[in-house]
Amino acid sequence: MINLRGIVNTIAILVAALGLSMIFSLGWAIYYGDGDASAIIKAILICEILGWPSWYFTRGVRELNLRSAFLIVTLGWLTVAALGALPYILSGAIPNFTDAFFESISGFTTTGSSILGNPETLPNLPNGIESLPRGVLFWRSFTHWIGGMGIVVFGLALLPMIGAGGVQLYRAEVTGPLPARLGARVRVTAKALATVYLSLTAGLALLLVLGGMNLFEALCHSFGCVATGGFSTRNGSIGAYGSGYFEWIIIVFMLLSATNFSLHFRFLKGKKLEYLKDREFLFFLAITLIASTLVFFDDAIRGLGFNLATLRKSVFTCVSLITTTGYVNANYETWSNFARTVLFFLLFSGGCAGSTAGGLKLFRTMVVVKYLIHEVQKMSHPKGIYVLRIGHQAIPNEVIRNTLGFYLFYLAIFALTAVILSGTGLDMESAFSASATTLGGVGPGLHSIGPMDNFAHLAPVAKWALCCNMLLGRLEIFTVIVIFSRTYWKRF
Repeated sequence: MINLRGIVNTIAILVAALGLSMIFSLGWAIYYGDGDASAIIKAILICEILGWPSWYFTRGVRELNLRSAFLIVTLGWLTVAALGALPYILSGAIPNFTDAFFESISGFTTTGSSILGNPETLPNLPNGIESLPRGVLFWRSFTHWIGGMGIVVFGLALLPMIGAGGVQLYRAEVTGPLPARLGARVRVTAKALATVYLSLTAGLALLLVLGGMNLFEALCHSFGCVATGGFSTRNGSIGAYGSGYFEWIIIVFMLLSATNFSLHFRFLKGKKLEYLKDREFLFFLAITLIASTLVFFDDAIRGLGFNLATLRKSVFTCVSLITTTGYVNANYETWSNFARTVLFFLLFSGGCAGSTAGGLKLFRTMVVVKYLIHEVQKMSHPKGIYVLRIGHQAIPNEVIRNTLGFYLFYLAIFALTAVILSGTGLDMESAFSASATTLGGVGPGLHSIGPMDNFAHLAPVAKWALCCNMLLGRLEIFTVIVIFSRTYWKRF
């Protein structure tokens, strides 16, 4: 039975929390005096007026089953994305709802795809991102930070009012393969994740400030990096600073943010060798090293030269895409077809399970590869007994089925979205990369949506299709797909 009252109650808490989280943006708006303070105040009031009365009249509800949790997660993300667009709309920065919602859901899902940067589409922002008032600009990056751990997990860590139903919410929100169990209770686990998350954010912000970046921009880039989102305060992203120090520091933190957070938590507990025992982490480093090496040598041979600048650009770009962060320090659209082909496949890979990275996740790829190897072995030795293992860990058949199903759904959604985009007049390279980059939560793509371009020129239908992609990718598909099944609504 779906608990409608409990669903409204929980989403109301998230809406109220969203309004309170805008206070930080209000502080920057007042500090800089860019004229967006009143718009943010209105957005806060709207969230609180919608949130607290709805919570009050549905309070007392604590029992949530898994069916209710799936609906809460999906509706929660959509509601928060819609209300998160208010600062853009009310400030006049992005007056069109479709564009404002696109920017908002891209922020919360940590995708980083943006409609900003085209003065023909948004004439009130002639300098693109850099024309945004600072309060709204901070909110834009802060949506990454909120969405990085997931709105529901964020709520579990900070809002005990969600109560016992948090167990079901956590199961619906954290849908990755074999998520590590950090604590016996969901709230303990959420707080452990929050500790790692805060530590990475504070550490990166401090290092950026020490390198000469002002506090405002350091915080914004820390939010985008640790959440593997990619929103920047500059049109040229990280490349606009022309600083090798910033780029190498961000490379390190992109890798850390795309690593299973349970490994970081164990490291803080003194278990420093856990990284070297984790097969997924080692596979992650190997793929990153191989891709970076291929791109570096290709760039160097084709004219950029064997130098530190070429190495930095190659490594930064590969790490940015494989971790689904999407920061940019070079226009890779000018690179060779070979290099861009490597980068295209990185749009799918993703980071480790249990991290803020999107994409397919490398653990799933390892399971699929192992499964295919076993199927080949069975053809020559059909009576053999094969146990699929990742390291010393035996993978249950349920996880294998789930992984294969996820892969099929992922590729089907990718193909369907690409066809829809092509139907709106988008060229094939842009359509395929737009579908891949939004489903994988990466941000920039290729051709007309490349690192120096944006999504503003897309048709409204294409933007809404990509918004669906972002939500599906962030919630790992099944959380959303399940509510469209006939069995889900039986005995409503």
